Amino acid sequence: MCGIVGILAGSRSGFPLEGELLSMMESLVHRGPDDSGIFIEASSGLGLGHRRLSVVETTSAGSQPMVSSRGLIEVVYNGEIYNHLELRNELSKDGVEVRWRGHSDTETLVECIENWGARKTLSKITGMFAFAILDRGKSRILLARDRFGEKPLYYGLAKETLGFASELSALEVLFDGSLSLNTQALQSLIKKSYISEPNSIYREIKKLPPASLIEFEISGSSEWARVEPESYWAPHPPLRPEDQNQGTSESDVLIQLEETLEKAVMSQLEADVPVGALLSGGVDSSLVCYFAQKNSQQQLMTFSLGFADSAYDEAKNAKVVAQFLKTEHHEFYVTDREICEVAINLPTIYSEPFADSSQIPTHILSGFAKQDVTVVLTGDGGDELFAGYARHVQMQKYAKLLSIPRVARKVLSQTVLSVPERTWVKLFSLANIQDPLAGLRVHRGGRLLAASDEIALYQELSSASHSNLVLDQEDFSDPGLYKWPLAGSPAEKAAYFDSLTFLPNDIMTKVDVASMANSLEARAPFLDVHLVDFAQRIPFTLKMKDGEGKRILKKLLYKHIPRQIVERPKSGFTLPIARILRGDLEDWASDLLNPTRLLNEGILNSPLVTKLWHEHSSATRDWSRQLWPVLVFESWLNERPSLKCRLEHGTR
Repeated sequence: MCGIVGILAGSRSGFPLEGELLSMMESLVHRGPDDSGIFIEASSGLGLGHRRLSVVETTSAGSQPMVSSRGLIEVVYNGEIYNHLELRNELSKDGVEVRWRGHSDTETLVECIENWGARKTLSKITGMFAFAILDRGKSRILLARDRFGEKPLYYGLAKETLGFASELSALEVLFDGSLSLNTQALQSLIKKSYISEPNSIYREIKKLPPASLIEFEISGSSEWARVEPESYWAPHPPLRPEDQNQGTSESDVLIQLEETLEKAVMSQLEADVPVGALLSGGVDSSLVCYFAQKNSQQQLMTFSLGFADSAYDEAKNAKVVAQFLKTEHHEFYVTDREICEVAINLPTIYSEPFADSSQIPTHILSGFAKQDVTVVLTGDGGDELFAGYARHVQMQKYAKLLSIPRVARKVLSQTVLSVPERTWVKLFSLANIQDPLAGLRVHRGGRLLAASDEIALYQELSSASHSNLVLDQEDFSDPGLYKWPLAGSPAEKAAYFDSLTFLPNDIMTKVDVASMANSLEARAPFLDVHLVDFAQRIPFTLKMKDGEGKRILKKLLYKHIPRQIVERPKSGFTLPIARILRGDLEDWASDLLNPTRLLNEGILNSPLVTKLWHEHSSATRDWSRQLWPVLVFESWLNERPSLKCRLEHGTR
């Protein structure tokens, strides 16, 4: 697990490649504290840099940048290839003779690319990765990213220079003073709490989409801006009910699911450093920990985070599961003070603003686990593959509204929304229903009624904010909407869409940044390509039925762990953020949401933000979900004075 950087300066003479590379790499020390290296080809204006976290092959035989045995390929690489030893055997069967220097997956990668080419190699790799290769034979640089975006890769063009890096901070160093705010990306952040690829918070920089590669001619600087990524893989979309193998027995699916998941976990236990697992006590992490403990050569270390507030505390459940599995369990109870410290430091942890508030406990838990291990397994991906989110059930429920004629729904929606929320609360109280959130719920139903189609319904169910908090709304469009599938039930479509959008842009971003900020590698067995391929062919009725998601996954879990130990409502890794914003973080939030400050910046709707903050801080309403992305952005902007100054002077 590492951090990579690169520069293509083209024909610019005298460009300080070494100095810029070292400065970029310095911003990524947390991703790779164990080693570093650079490669420079001054005649081409090319530089590659690498920061290393040693996990597999901890000797110098795994150092990067790494050149292939015949010298045709130079690589910088971040990630883990779990089947790399199998790929070595396959090379040998192809008659390729390599005098291996060590047992690193980096060396496997570079030799496979030299002999098979990048595209064939990508089709064979099982793992998480982002890499850049210099292909001397073709005089090109190729960038590639794993199938589900577990590892990040940004690239951009400014100052007549092409740059790429694992984190935005390195490109901020390279392009200092030349970056402008992307208001489309900001709208994505406000509405969804994350920025959808290929956008980044800067107009000049993009994220390479998952399962994509992009190639640049080293000497073709005039064409760099026009080069587009190409996809090398896509998951199987949902099948029409008549095309599904409805005759597949549940028992057969269970057997194959167990075999496939166990193989995925086993493959991800390989490391030359201590490996543990994050355990919430839920279905996904409990299954991963069961198979990891079963196949570990020593007692598995598991880690959980607890909160004093019982409504958010999962540690007690996790401890019960750990005791049953007989893992070496570690739990850490976090205080409000520790939460606030991380919240205030988010701009230094996330160089691109990101506003899923579970980023805070994930960061704290990663730091806690790092005290004992260098690698952790997680349960990420299970919700997307097996329909585990509440919105998947809600999609199935509310999609029935679409059968009502649209004109009638529109009239009914307008009628519901025309009545103020407070009035709805009073009407409910007259009916002896005391629900302070009644108005909020009724208005949400009104917006659901207005949904024009399944995509609009999904957006309403998944959006963090419905207010026009960003002033510049004229050109906003969600770049991921084209991925909405054509077949399947509404719930199945939503789960599939989440795997292509929410999973890489939210879950994987959160886990990668939070773990790597603590020099910890996080692995997700549920995203093993063989498991994904199998899971997406399972009839959806085995995943969800009668409003219950993850049915087949739960049945597998109950084979090995008693149902009463793990059966509980899904809470997610959430924070009591509403309460903390009225408590220890109130002064911090009030300063960031100062109306004069917002007016001077001219980006956000200052009167509306002020209204939401007043209602929240006075405990009239809970607007924490809407305000958190605003606070994250303002805190991030506060740490970038040159950009803030340009905004205040009307230049974005």
